[in-house]
Amino acid sequence: MDNNRKTNKTMKIRHIIIITSTLFILSIFAFLVFQAWQYGINYGEENAEIIRLEKEIERNNQIDSLINQENIKSVKVIKIKNQYNDYKIYSSGPVVSTQKITKTSEVQGELKGNYSLKKGTKFKKGDILFGIENRDFELLLKARKSRFLNLISSSLIEFKLDFPNEYEKWDIFFNKIRIDENLPDLPQISNSKEKNFIISKSILSEHLSIQSDEERLKKYTVYAPFDGSIVRNYTDLGASVNPGSPIIEIIRDESLEIELPINKNKINEINIGDTVLIEVNDKVIIGNIIRKSNFVDISTQNISVFAKIPNDNKIKIFSGDFLKAEIKVKSKIKTAKIPISSIINTENIYLVKKDSTLIQRNIKIYSSGINNIYVTGIEDNELIVCEEILEANEGMSILPIIHK
Repeated sequence: MDNNRKTNKTMKIRHIIIITSTLFILSIFAFLVFQAWQYGINYGEENAEIIRLEKEIERNNQIDSLINQENIKSVKVIKIKNQYNDYKIYSSGPVVSTQKITKTSEVQGELKGNYSLKKGTKFKKGDILFGIENRDFELLLKARKSRFLNLISSSLIEFKLDFPNEYEKWDIFFNKIRIDENLPDLPQISNSKEKNFIISKSILSEHLSIQSDEERLKKYTVYAPFDGSIVRNYTDLGASVNPGSPIIEIIRDESLEIELPINKNKINEINIGDTVLIEVNDKVIIGNIIRKSNFVDISTQNISVFAKIPNDNKIKIFSGDFLKAEIKVKSKIKTAKIPISSIINTENIYLVKKDSTLIQRNIKIYSSGINNIYVTGIEDNELIVCEEILEANEGMSILPIIHK
């Protein structure tokens, strides 16, 4: 009995010793692990740049090794993003005046005056452009006015007897008439009896006929409707002209526009009011689209748009100048912007497949710029080659390097 108790006690002591030893060993191991972890953190923080450079060198060595082993070329590519792009339509065209008029004669006679009808002659609004000899017609008109005065004078007696209440106004009208001036308006007619009287005496018809001749007399002298220049003359002073004969062609100097031919496939992209950048002697002025043609030029198969050129005293522009222009527009469909260097065989590009091999893709060019083009037919996030590859072919393996 005593021996069993001693044996059990000995076993318990052994168990305690084993457990205590195990815990001690685990504590030492945990301490060592913590010290090693702490050392690693400190080393990483102190040598982070060195570690990064070592990894970068190792990666580059692996790439170089892969290229050398398999003869794979590294190629610049871009990742596609389709969006509504702002772009420019390039064109060039002549500067023209907004007002170009051919002045013709409306009467018959000889051109006269102290002015020039020569090409290049400048004039101001209200200046006399040309005159036609009107002496004969002027004398005939004065003679008609004299006969009209005689008609009114002889009618005044009847007015006094038959229309005593209307006599005063007709007497005032008679005294207002001057041979060298336009006829005054007829007095207000008070009743039908008075109306019938002046009609029977031909006062109304003669008055209207003289007024017509007065308007015709004005047509013997032609005045400038605006500031401008003569760009063409069809005749000269001293020549006899007939009604409808062209005399000179004039333009308005300070009101100019530029005519820009546009591909008919792009005309719907341009809107009234769009901004136009016009290049003038290495300077740029800003205009706006003011109208669009609705027909195709048969010789060019283009449609013209017109941009207003603002007045700028610092930049002199003349009618007849031929200038370059850029129209800023926004695409109405989503397009991808890619460099011109990506295009092969006019309408194809090289697309990079998921296994890094090349495949040709046909695209549709929507618009062109100086260095870039805008195309459809490519999906978002697809990779396309953006540089020329010598001896490239479909199925060729490359190492794509995304170019931003």
